[in-house]
Amino acid sequence: MAAYKIFFKRSVIKDLDPISKKDLQRIIGRIQLLKKIIGRRVVKNSPAK
Repeated sequence: MAAYKIFFKRSVIKDLDPISKKDLQRIIGRIQLLKKIIGRRVVKNSPAK
């Protein structure tokens, strides 16, 4: 599994290399925003204790 993770990281980095830093920062920002939104929905929809 560890070898797969290393391969995956290298292949993703190679694919993202031609993308400008500014665009990557925008993409990461949007992913983080989606992560926050999804996290809030999970908490909101979780059953009350």
